[in-house]
This record gives sequence, C-alpha cells and structure tokens, in this order.
Amino acid sequence: MDSTPKPAHGFIKVRFQPTGQAVFVPSGETVLAAAGEAGLELHTPCGGRGTCGSCRVVFASTPPDPTPDELTLLSKAELASGLRLACRAPLLKDSTIDVPPSTLRKDSKFLLHGIMRNVELAPAVSKVALALPPPSLEDQRSDADRLVGALSAAGVAAEADPGALLTLPSSLREGAFTVTAVVHGGRVTAVEPGDTSDELYAVAFDIGTTTVVGMLLNLRTGAECAVAARTNPQVSYGDDVVSRIGFAALDGGLTKLQSAIVSCINDIIAELSAAASVPPERIYQAVFCGNTSMNHFLLGIDPAYVAQAPYVAAVRAAVEVPAGALGIRVARAGRALTLPNVAGFVGSDTVAMMLAADYAHSDKLRLAIDIGTNGEIVLGNRKRLLCASTAAGPAFEGARIRHGMRAASGAIESVSIADGRLKIETINGGAPVGICGTGLIDAVAALLDAGLVDSTGRLLTGEDAAGTPELKKRISENDFGPHFVLATVEEGAARTVFLTQRDIRELQLAKAAIRAGITILLKEFGVGWQDLDEVLLAGAFGNYIKKESALRVGLLPPLPPDKITQIGNAAGTGAKIVALDSRLLAEADALSLAARYVELAGRADFQHIFAESMLFE
Repeated sequence: MDSTPKPAHGFIKVRFQPTGQAVFVPSGETVLAAAGEAGLELHTPCGGRGTCGSCRVVFASTPPDPTPDELTLLSKAELASGLRLACRAPLLKDSTIDVPPSTLRKDSKFLLHGIMRNVELAPAVSKVALALPPPSLEDQRSDADRLVGALSAAGVAAEADPGALLTLPSSLREGAFTVTAVVHGGRVTAVEPGDTSDELYAVAFDIGTTTVVGMLLNLRTGAECAVAARTNPQVSYGDDVVSRIGFAALDGGLTKLQSAIVSCINDIIAELSAAASVPPERIYQAVFCGNTSMNHFLLGIDPAYVAQAPYVAAVRAAVEVPAGALGIRVARAGRALTLPNVAGFVGSDTVAMMLAADYAHSDKLRLAIDIGTNGEIVLGNRKRLLCASTAAGPAFEGARIRHGMRAASGAIESVSIADGRLKIETINGGAPVGICGTGLIDAVAALLDAGLVDSTGRLLTGEDAAGTPELKKRISENDFGPHFVLATVEEGAARTVFLTQRDIRELQLAKAAIRAGITILLKEFGVGWQDLDEVLLAGAFGNYIKKESALRVGLLPPLPPDKITQIGNAAGTGAKIVALDSRLLAEADALSLAARYVELAGRADFQHIFAESMLFE
C-alpha cells in the first residue's frame, strides 16, 4: 500500500525508479527540483543551467515536449525514448521517472594525503595546567588576576580574553582551583576545570571545488589521528567556481553556499571526532585552504569581483575569526584560520601546495601543477616565483563529456590497448557507468597510439582509420557524429559508453589551456622545458593520471617520466603543517607575496600558443 502523503490541490505525484521514492510537487516543477525533494542528488555539473546535458532521466510514459536545450544536447533517438534533462523537463502530470546510474551523484574517489616536509611542533594554541591558591580573606584578588598571576609564575605572559571571563568563576571552583588555561595568541581564550592539558587538537581542511578533505591533528604529538572526506555539497550549485559565483549573486545564494560548506565541514569534524574518540570541544583550531572563491564562500564574503576583470579578491592575507562565528562546531573558544591567497584565481590551496613542497628553501627549478576545473601552475624556486591559472574547464572532472562523470564507482579510470585489443578498468570494479578524467586521458592516448585519432584530434573512420579489425568495429556514427565504443553494458536494454569527436575536442581544449599556461610561464621566466629540474603534479587528478598518457596527449612538456613527481594532496598538507607549526604562517604569507601572478588572457601571444597546444604531440 502506498504510504506517500496525499497532496494539496494543484500538486502532482512523481515516483523515482529504481529507488521507489515518491513525492508530491507543484505542477510545473522540474524533475531536478522534485529529485531534491525526494532526497536524490543528481549529477549537475552546470548547476542546473541546462548547458552540460549530464542530468539525464527517462520518463516511463509520455514525456513533456523537449525544450530548446534538450533539442541541442540530446539525439532524436534519445528524445524519442523518453530521455529528458532533469533540470529542464517540467512535471505536468503524475509521472514515473527512471534515473540512470550515471545520473545519480556518487561519492568521488578521494585523495587524502600528500607530500610531507619535516616541521617542528609549535602550534598557535597551547594549554597550561595550573594549581591556583584559592581566595581567602587575606587574598581577595579577582579570579582573573589570580589566573594571570599563576600564568606569569609559570613563565606564560597572557591576558584573559573577555570570552574566557564568562565561565572563569565556575571553572575555577568546579576544578577546586586546579584548571587548564587555553592560550592562543597571547590571550587566555578558555579555562577548563581540572588538568586537560593532554587534550589539545586541531583540524586542517583542504576545501576543493569538488572534494573537501579534513584531518584531525594531535597538537601535543603532531600525529594525524583521523582523516575524512566528502564531495563538496556546493556542486549542487555548479561544478566550477564561476557557476557558483553566479549563484552567489542570486538572492540568498551566498548564504546557501556558505551554509552548505559549513555543514560539510561540521559533518567531517563529527566523523573525525568519532573515529578518534576526541570530543569536538577539545578541538581548538581549524585551518583552511582552498581556491580564492572557496575562501570567500567560507567567510561569507561577496565573491562577485573575483570573476570580473581585473579579477580582484576581497582579501589576500590570512584571515582568523572565531570558529563559532562561522558556525563551525569545535571548542567554544576555537579559532578558524584561512591561509593567504595570491590572486583572484590563485588561492590559498596553491600557497599551501608551495609550502608543502618547500618552495621557500629550494634552489631547483620546479614546475608544480594542480590540474582541475582551473589549473593552477607555479614555476620557480626560492629566488623567483611565477604563477598562473588556466581555465581548463570541467572536462578533467568528466563534465561536458558525453558519458563523463567524476572519479566515482563505475567510472572508467584506465584504458589501454594491447595486442590490438581494448582493455578498460573501472573504479571499484563492476560494470562501467561512464568515464572520468583519467580514463579520458588514457583513452585518447591509446587511440593516438593505435592510429585511430590523428594529431589534429580527428577521430578517423573508414579507410582513414588504422588499427585492428576489432578496434575499427568499435567506431560507429550517430546523431552526434563518429564515436568510439568503450564498453557495451547489458542492464535490461543494452547501453554503451562511448567517446565522441566532441569529447576529444573538449579534452583538447582542456589540455591546451594547461599546456599554454606552462609554455607562457616558461617563456616569462626565460627558460625552456629542458631547464626544468622537476615537475610536481598535485591534486587528485594529478595523482591518479598516468604520466605516460599525460605526456602522450601533450598535457605536459616532453620530459622523461622520472622527472615527474606526483605529490598527492599537497594543499591539505600545507594546511596541516601550519596547524602544527604556526610560525610557518609567516612563510606562507611570504610565498603569497613573492609569487608574481601572470594573467594569461591579457597576453598578446596567448591565443597563438593556445592554438598550437591544441595539437597532440
């Protein structure tokens, strides 16, 4: 028996399959909005603007007439089968909607750790256990004077923060005047009954556009107690920062973006606390890094001018505020610290990466690249630093690719050709649902080697195509032109995962943006790629990509693979080491100031270099 509540007048019923959830929504509501009401998260790289074509659903019976966006993004056969875009299709009557596996949002494959440099333990927050003499008729000093005097006797110069005074009387007496003072920045921010000096923790976060990673740190020992990650919930408002900045401009948009990331942070803190059996009230600092827009969203600062020429951020330097002011659930006196940015599109995650890779003390000429929707590039050493940001687009995240998806379960992550036969591997095994960025790079590299794609990026067909008969028979054509079939999956009706000519062009645009940025920085520095001592690949995509495939498609200069080092989540490591050694915040600020930002779009040679970089080497 259907237990779904009966609707009010003017509402219609929609049921989602294969999960079976049913909800009542106003007539005219989009499928995407109804899915949200049902608790389903759909893949919406463009933030529901009808431009990416990823939120595909199937109406079990008569679908609404296709919208102009759907006529552009879907084939005639797909439209005839009842396929529509969830963000465009209106619900006009009771409907049953089938949601394909590739449309449901899944947790991504998370990269938790990165390169680590040696640091000393000198956190910004400390604890001092004190045994105070109780007051008497002969000693009527105030509680605050008594506390400060005991600290002074222990060699600690600190004043009581007004916030600590609120609970000071009760804390002293609850602990029978044995208490622990929490000291941060020369001020006593809290006083805890008894001796809690061994319970001193911080969290460090890398807030990525796609993924949020948090680490729980013991500030007494320097040990990492737990690590956890989530997909950034802001992806519901757009996969890239420009889309989110556009959403922030809507009424209440910035509040929703801030609320989403703070909720995600708190969920991660709760998971870390449970995993390590550490109460959140014993976490006294939260250190954050992220791109410039992510910092703005977290702090609730209007990001509008980051996306408008001349792309100016509201703040460059580190910002420290009470964690509670942002809604972050740690100790009442906990502080939140965002690391410094460089420019509008080079944020504190890049500064954290430079910090983790120890750019401030290295004489080697190194090129560091964090490849994502935006590609941040750093070139230099301790004497000179240049940086740039390239708008690579979302292809590396699987967006705008016909069967693209994030690096989640079922994504094709590896493609190779051996003895004329195609081999694919999916994340967590099982039937392929789509293809993620690393699989895309692999696939195109393999097709180049097999002679099925030429240096201009054209997918060859007919007599032009090389390769074995097995490979050739994978080339077909439909409304979207020629495509190469990667996999055929039997799930009721057969469906295929394939690579289109447009997909290859999207990859060319993305890799050309990165390669052009590299070329311009080398030119600006006055060196060639042969002068590089090392290339550092940071971030999840850079960590999982095959070096040989990246070199084959020309994403990277033609260096020996042994000069390329994958350094993992270096941004998260940078936030971590600042939490462990607060003195490194000054080094981070110095790197932020030293790195000269090169605006690529304003250069006269950019378009020419970009066009050259489109070719597959």
